[in-house]
Amino acid sequence: MKKRTDKSILDAGLYLSHMNYYATGEGVRSCLAIGGTKERSETLLKEKLPDYFHALIVTGLAEANASQDILAMIEWLPAKVRDALAEMPPGTAEYYSEFHYNLA
Repeated sequence: MKKRTDKSILDAGLYLSHMNYYATGEGVRSCLAIGGTKERSETLLKEKLPDYFHALIVTGLAEANASQDILAMIEWLPAKVRDALAEMPPGTAEYYSEFHYNLA
């Protein structure tokens, strides 16, 4: 088993892009991507989403002083994913996830 370190995803220099879409009667669709640069995280997300969602993408550096939106989306990442992303060499980490809540 890999030894756990004190590294945090908030210290890894990663960017998080996310898109949250709320549709009446359909629920919420949340998508997030992480990359080593702002451009890479946005590209990862745009490759997965239809063009009409691109205007809803928010991107920021995943750091302790990040916006509340970015910090909230980091909380959606499973702990093991956060740990793995924090351990990767700079510029190599990539991650994408999507979840949907039906509020009906």
